[in-house]
Amino acid sequence: AIPSEREGLAEAALLALVKLRGRRAKPDSALDPDAEAVLEGTLARLISHDDEGLRWRAVYALSEIELPGRRELLQHALKAADPASRLFAARGLGRLGPIEGGAMHAFPEIDLYAAALEAEADPHVAAALCSLLGAYHLPYALPTLEQVCARAEQPHDHHVRAAALEAIQSVLTDMEGEERIADEDV
Repeated sequence: AIPSEREGLAEAALLALVKLRGRRAKPDSALDPDAEAVLEGTLARLISHDDEGLRWRAVYALSEIELPGRRELLQHALKAADPASRLFAARGLGRLGPIEGGAMHAFPEIDLYAAALEAEADPHVAAALCSLLGAYHLPYALPTLEQVCARAEQPHDHHVRAAALEAIQSVLTDMEGEERIADEDV
């Protein structure tokens, strides 16, 4: 579908805002709180837009610009119809890292990302979701990552398997480090 003039302007505005604020912009740059609220509201509408181009550009902008509600918006974008939106959402969430507050607060997020991974057909998105799960460094994610390794037998799935193995290694390495610290404390 050919975007309308209004959609074309919205698309151009999104990309200009990302460039204005810079890659992975900090909250203190460029926009005041009112403008940030307007931007967040606009992006929230655009991540569900019918036009795939607008949708993935909005998700990309969310992954690059720090806004107060972006974690929830990026989580919503994991359910988008197009793989580009889901890929940018997974990568953006990976850069955000785990929610603050410790492991107990992370379990619902891990469940959400594990469910997205189990349903994911696109190998690029699946690899990004494996990396996202590995970023939590929690053994709770291991069963899902191990299942991905077992399922990733097709030649085009090699990078999915590699990402899952890397995530597993990250979790196990972190567990070993915690065990050493606990042994040293005794």
